Amino acid sequence: MRRKQHKQIQKLQYGDQKLYRRLCEKYYEQLLHYALMALKSPALAEAVLKDTFIDVWQNRHNLNPDIAFNLQLHEVLERHVFEMLHKMVEDEEVGQEIRDHIGKKLRSQTETMLDKEQVSVIDAIHNELLQQQLLHELATTRR
Repeated sequence: MRRKQHKQIQKLQYGDQKLYRRLCEKYYEQLLHYALMALKSPALAEAVLKDTFIDVWQNRHNLNPDIAFNLQLHEVLERHVFEMLHKMVEDEEVGQEIRDHIGKKLRSQTETMLDKEQVSVIDAIHNELLQQQLLHELATTRR
């Protein structure tokens, strides 16, 4: 088994695409299941799995012939899943910061609008009081 594994890794390192495709198909369901369990999203799981297969192929010269191919695939997948989870947390934090900023802006604009409305109400009351005071003064001076 070890000899076969060693030979497979060597073939992959030399660029055997057919073998690589067969091995990816063989472990696809198992890896997809892991990604789905971790990410809870079929679309994200598929994307991460695709990135994993591309990454392994592009770096096939780094494959270790002494370690089973499926374990190496799984290790790369775990790294990609971790990166995706980290990105999701960062995106959520950025999203929350944006929501907080927008909320502050809206509150500020609302307060400004209220201030303007309050000022106009106060001005109206002030003008009415001035008119009443003038009318009262006129009424008292005519007596």
